[in-house]
Amino acid sequence: MTGARKRGRKTDSKTEHIASIFTGNPLKDISPKEISNELGYDIQLVTTLVNRLMSEGMVERTGRGRYKLKVDQVIDDSYLRSMISEMKDLTRMVLGVRSMEGRDWSGSGGFKELVELYQVIRAMGGSALANNILRLAAKKSLLEGDVEAVLGSVEEVALR
Repeated sequence: MTGARKRGRKTDSKTEHIASIFTGNPLKDISPKEISNELGYDIQLVTTLVNRLMSEGMVERTGRGRYKLKVDQVIDDSYLRSMISEMKDLTRMVLGVRSMEGRDWSGSGGFKELVELYQVIRAMGGSALANNILRLAAKKSLLEGDVEAVLGSVEEVALR
């Protein structure tokens, strides 16, 4: 019984190491082979643990043998809604725009809407303004460590 418990803890620890690879690279497509090489784990073990993370909803398959962190899982939807609302308010105030409605984005919610709103603000006032509004909205809604992750993720997706 003790051996099984130890093996379970080791597997959990390895799962956490693999999960940290994905959370450290939230938009990068990563293969189990890359993780195996980086961490020095057996490729079959890595594949099994990546499949476990996929079944838990943390990562998603992006192609044959490629996976990435589910971006919508990085930040709770309530925080995203709060950031989107704050970004709209700041944009109205800074640019003197009466309404953000009718602008070129889907309003679908979630991370996708956040990126689309960022792109609209960037088109209206430039990259510096969009970055500052995003940063202010993120700081109001998130912990400091999450702010930089969101900024990097939104900028990377917006510039694709």
